[in-house]
Formats: sequence, structure tokens, C-alpha cells
Amino acid sequence: MVDEIKKAKKVFKDAWDALDDFFEEKRSDTIMEKEKKAKKGKVALAKFSKGIIGKTNQIN
Repeated sequence: MVDEIKKAKKVFKDAWDALDDFFEEKRSDTIMEKEKKAKKGKVALAKFSKGIIGKTNQIN
């Protein structure tokens, strides 16, 4: 049982690290999508506008 828990923790940590690498949130509603192995300064910007509830419901 302990081994399964350790494996699950590692899988979740790897998944969160992958998501953290993919999306880097800034203070505004702008999310910068980083490209792996991209040249310096090459990023794709995506702006999301949030609804009243706080969920992302629209891409500008």
C-alpha cells in the first residue's frame, strides 16, 4: 500500500510540474503558454476573460 501511495504522489507531482511548465499565470488574466525548446523570448500569449463566477468562459 505504501508503494502505491508513493507512486501516485510521484504521478501527481509530475502532472502538476508539466502543467506548471505549460501555463505560467501572471497577475492579470493573461496566461503565457511556453513552447518547449523555443528560442529566447518566443512565447504565445492567450488572454482569457473571466465570468462573474470566476470560471474561464471566453477566449479573446
